[in-house]
Amino acid sequence: MLAGLVHDALYQLIQAGLLDPKWKGEADLMFRSLMMLHGSPKIVAQIFYSAVDKFGHRFTRAERDVLSVS
Repeated sequence: MLAGLVHDALYQLIQAGLLDPKWKGEADLMFRSLMMLHGSPKIVAQIFYSAVDKFGHRFTRAERDVLSVS
C-alpha cells in the first residue's frame, strides 16, 4: 500500500508541474522497490512495474478539464 501511495503522490506532483516529468522513471523504480521491501514477491513487483512503466505516462500529463455533474 505504501508503494502505491508514494507512487501516486509523485505522479500527482509531475502532473501538477511541481516535479519534472523526467522523474517518472525514478517514481516507477521506487514503486517496484517499495513493493518488494514491503513483502511483494519480486515477480509481482516486476509485473506492476512493467505496467506503470509502459502505461503510466498517461497519468503524468497536465490535468485535463473534468466535467462536473450537478
